[in-house]
Amino acid sequence: MSTTTTEPASRLHCPRCGANLAPDQDWCLECGAAATTRILRPPSWKLAAAIVLGVIAAVVVATVVVVDALSGDAHRAAATPSSAPAPTAAAKPKPAPAATATATTPTTATTSATTTTPAAPTTGPAIASWPRGRSAWTVVLATTSSRRAAEQRARDLIANGVRAGILDASKFTIDASGAPFVVFTGQFPSQDGAVSAESRLGGRAPSAVFVAQVSPR
Repeated sequence: MSTTTTEPASRLHCPRCGANLAPDQDWCLECGAAATTRILRPPSWKLAAAIVLGVIAAVVVATVVVVDALSGDAHRAAATPSSAPAPTAAAKPKPAPAATATATTPTTATTSATTTTPAAPTTGPAIASWPRGRSAWTVVLATTSSRRAAEQRARDLIANGVRAGILDASKFTIDASGAPFVVFTGQFPSQDGAVSAESRLGGRAPSAVFVAQVSPR
């Protein structure tokens, strides 16, 4: 009598089709599915994309902060006023030396001294002058042949409320009927401005008044 030994059926089954699997069988021969082998999924692309976007956002934020800081520094530098140089004090004229007493000693008389008192300087209002190298239109108030007469005329006009000055015609080109000295008021970039100033003088300058263009020689 022969004894037949029957092998026990495998306890492993395919998770997909349910076919029996050998103990060392990793793949199902029926459907080809992985029975005992675990297939790992590739990493998600969303995580990599999120990391890249985070780095780009950090770079953009840093760039904006740097540009804003540089722009603020530039605005502060532009708003800071530059220190203007202190005006140079005009040199005061030295006072005229007092006249010395002259002594005369005759042979038969006692010594006597005579003292001469200097004449008081003539004071008057400040008279303007035409800037060197300036080209502009002006209002001619008077023309004279001597500087003394021009100064007197300018002082009279200043006392009457007119800002008058003296122009030496030998240093500038001006249509002033050939007179060497011109009494003027104002410096205007256009002829219209000089004409407007002339009309505002009214009765403060009763002599002949006209506008003229001044340019350096």
